[in-house]
Amino acid sequence: MKMARSAGTSAALAAALFGLAPAARADLIKPGFDLFHTTSAVLASPGGPISFDSYALANWSPSLGVLQNTDTIVARKDGVGSFPQSVSVEVEALSLKSHSAVDLGWFGGPSGLFADLYATINNPSGFEKMSAGGNRNGVCDVGETCSALPGVPQPDALPASASTMTIKGGVAGGSFDSTLNVYADLIFTAVGDRSTVYFFMPADHDPGTPGIQPIVLKATGSPWSGTPGASYPLDPVIGDLYLPAGGFYSGPILHEPDITGTVHNVDPSAPEIDPASGTSALTLILGSLGLLSGRRQRRHTP
Repeated sequence: MKMARSAGTSAALAAALFGLAPAARADLIKPGFDLFHTTSAVLASPGGPISFDSYALANWSPSLGVLQNTDTIVARKDGVGSFPQSVSVEVEALSLKSHSAVDLGWFGGPSGLFADLYATINNPSGFEKMSAGGNRNGVCDVGETCSALPGVPQPDALPASASTMTIKGGVAGGSFDSTLNVYADLIFTAVGDRSTVYFFMPADHDPGTPGIQPIVLKATGSPWSGTPGASYPLDPVIGDLYLPAGGFYSGPILHEPDITGTVHNVDPSAPEIDPASGTSALTLILGSLGLLSGRRQRRHTP
């Protein structure tokens, strides 16, 4: 009796007979970027808690206007071929600003002199340059020519804010578990004049431990969908940079408090915020008096 062969069986047999490698399985989710917006943040400091507001990345360069109210960008470095699967992730950009001016005396500067405080990340190799002959998926891979976003400051050379996430479910959506090790710069400027920088330093979660220690944010069971929300900034193009979603759209993320009380809750980016409904809400508490590093770099002494 003649038996029918499936296309997959025939392909495997041909590979065995002729020494051909089986065709690579296509990713169900491609590498890409997740865009988020911050609505509130609190930083514990030696002088007391400091409230932060979202400072959209577009405030640093008009070319970033396509990102809408995005102030945080996370890259997923790997594709997903089956579920569940773990992938590498990295925070490529961050932009927050203190709600009110802070006293520099809290940080070892002249007491009574106030400054605006920015918390930023802008990875110098965070985004693939599409004209440079890489694989053109937007994410910076080894050997590709990459760059930072235009205009967003990161004066210190920071470690990568990188770790992993495990994606579960199917192509229509599911849940994921994630861990982020966050390294950010703290930039102190004249009030109302960000071009006048007093000093800057990397945030250090535990100055008592050698080296700069990251803020570790963990979450389990966060939802995701294979379909974007109607207001999400989909696959933005910024000059020679391309930020595709890759078929993955994160929902709200509730991070677990760490031992210092750090909490971080996230919603996806959107054109604007609706305070009444809490759309695009994010709360961030960067929890300990030891958050600030003593490794200060001064550009100007007020």
